[in-house]
Parts: sequence; C-alpha cells; structure tokens
Amino acid sequence: MSLKEKYELAKNLKEEGNKLFSNNLFSQAIEFYLKGIKEIENITDLEQSNEVKKLLSILYLNISTCYFKNKDFKNSNLYVDLCLNYDPESIKALYRKAMILKEEKEYEESIKLLKRVLAIDPGNQAAKDSLMQIKETLLKEDKENKDLGSLLTKISTQEFDGNKTRLVNLSIRIDFF
Repeated sequence: MSLKEKYELAKNLKEEGNKLFSNNLFSQAIEFYLKGIKEIENITDLEQSNEVKKLLSILYLNISTCYFKNKDFKNSNLYVDLCLNYDPESIKALYRKAMILKEEKEYEESIKLLKRVLAIDPGNQAAKDSLMQIKETLLKEDKENKDLGSLLTKISTQEFDGNKTRLVNLSIRIDFF
C-alpha cells in the first residue's frame, strides 16, 4: 500500500472514530483512532509529510479526549503527551492537558499550561474561563482550610471526674500543604 493510500485510510478511520465519538461511544472510537495510527505511524521520519504528522497529532488528541470523557485521566494524559510530541504548540492539546491536571487537582501545573494557551491565543475564552474556575477553587479551598484550621485550633472536651466536670481546652497545630 502506498503512503498516500495509508494516509487516506487513516483519515477514513479517523472520520469513523469521529462518528462514534459524536454518539458518545468513546471506547469504540478509540479503536478506530488506534487503527488509523497503525496505518501511518511506522513511516520513517524522512517520509513523514507535515500532513501525516498533523493527522497523527489529531488521532492522539482524539484518543486523549475519549479517555478524558471516560474519566481515565492517566491514559488521557499519556495520549495528549504523544500529541504534543508532534505538535508542541497545539492549543487544543495544551488545553486538554491543563484540564487533565485540573481534574487531578494539580492546579499549579494546570495554571501554567492555561497561561501558555493564552500566550499563544490571548482570546481563548475556554482557557480564560478555566483559569478563573481554578482560581475560584483555590480561593474556596484556602478559605475552607483557614476555617477548618480555626475550628480545630480550639477543641473543648469534657472530662468527668466523679461529680465534677472540668473543661479542658486543647490546642492543635494543623499544617496545610
């Protein structure tokens, strides 16, 4: 099979995967995307045209998105990294990775990637919204941690000694990471 035929077959497999994806059949879509990758991944670097590299990048990103939809963040991260190997400036891939990190509560890394997306595409509303959501989450968590810390620093317990009750104040130091 010629390079052109392999490329066209991989494109067709991607389109079939996209149809399955549209119907929320993510596991089946992954199978088609993987078949598409197998058709063109073994072409040596010298033979790979920009079109082939772009298609590989799209197929890897689509697989990452399927895993993300299934809440399999480990595999989603693996495939988004493969996509970024082919296209390190892919806004969609950088955004996907930021969302994976957000879901894994790795907020600092997620923020860095969202800022990178905005450096490439300053008008990217999804990145702006996600950045705001993460900041709100961090503020809320910080407030909850402070409230919890204040609550736990003084705990009153009652000790019973015969007919006498005495109140003992306990101070507890809490470190938040």
